[in-house]
Amino acid sequence: MVVFLDKTIGVVGAGSIGEEVISALYEKGHRNIIATRRDSDALQRLSKIYKGITTTSDNLHAVRNAEVLVLAVKPKSINDVLQEMTLLLDKKLVLSLAAAKPIASLEQAANNKSMRIGRVMTGIYVAEQTAMYAMSESCTCEDREIVKYIFGKCAMEREEALLAHRTWIACATGLLPNAIEEEIAELEKLGMSSEDARQIYARDLEAIAKRFREGLTGKQILNAVGAPGSFTRGLTEHLERERYYSLLRECVTKTVNACSEK
Repeated sequence: MVVFLDKTIGVVGAGSIGEEVISALYEKGHRNIIATRRDSDALQRLSKIYKGITTTSDNLHAVRNAEVLVLAVKPKSINDVLQEMTLLLDKKLVLSLAAAKPIASLEQAANNKSMRIGRVMTGIYVAEQTAMYAMSESCTCEDREIVKYIFGKCAMEREEALLAHRTWIACATGLLPNAIEEEIAELEKLGMSSEDARQIYARDLEAIAKRFREGLTGKQILNAVGAPGSFTRGLTEHLERERYYSLLRECVTKTVNACSEK
């Protein structure tokens, strides 16, 4: 993988996912980072954790001084942010993390024909998860290498329509820990330590993840852990009857569509 330590990368909107981008870069030894956020206390905290980077509440400072911009702002705000930057985006590479905001819409908001733009969808733990991305026609091979440099060598370029499915994956897997935490609380009430309960869940999840990597399908894993007549199989059938999985997908789809309309 090509290393771009000399590139100045601006992270506009250094909230939760923006900070994860900074952390992933920092672990690579990258220090040419400009992080923006409106909260002055949050900026001071970032400066203490990531020594050597630049922090500012001025988005335009990042645009003027960075060659690559990662926009980690909310979908409802991204058009306003791009319009604010329009005159300073010449020949910049802009990478948007906003869900449900297509490249064509972002290009229209920015109104700058010389910039190159891409969309990246990833999980919150940027350094450990696999991103999917799509690029505008003007993007170069180097731009694609920069995406892999920031978001990991496993990042996959795909048709833009597939990025919504990466959002679905993040939602589906992100909801699971909360349900697990509730069960851990129940186990603690029954006398099991939190540490032991977490160890059991973590090892189960690791074992299932290993089978996914080996190529087993979800149905094959289910058949292994939930034979016909077992409690697990009965629970799965109940969830299917109650349309749990369908409702979850419908909710994600509605949320994505709502973001795209803002």
